[in-house]
Amino acid sequence: MTALVIWALWRGGVAERLSALIIFVGWSLTPVVQSVGVIGLDPGTTLVDVIATICLIWLSERKRKLWLLLASACALLGTTGHFASEISPPTEFRAYFLNNGFWSGYMLLLALFLGMLNAERGRIPLNSQG
Repeated sequence: MTALVIWALWRGGVAERLSALIIFVGWSLTPVVQSVGVIGLDPGTTLVDVIATICLIWLSERKRKLWLLLASACALLGTTGHFASEISPPTEFRAYFLNNGFWSGYMLLLALFLGMLNAERGRIPLNSQG
């Protein structure tokens, strides 16, 4: 995660840099605001994820990039996972953890990685033949 954020901040465009900052700040704040021993809807973690999701959706609406739409959708799926335990109380902790880890974790990083590949591809000259 750290390497991808550094890469995005170093070589990315505005959208890549802002989304990397949103992801990094969100992931950094989560352990700070996380309640100890809470299983289910944690107000601190949920608030961080809701704010990050809103920021990604706003950025996606402004920059109109497909990978940002994917990142926003992944963040939204991860955020809605926080409320699943309240809607369906017998939700297992494992399912809750895997949902948030998959959508707000791996898939969100995959979306940023795809954005960075696209940004790097934009640096390659179209006609590299002299």
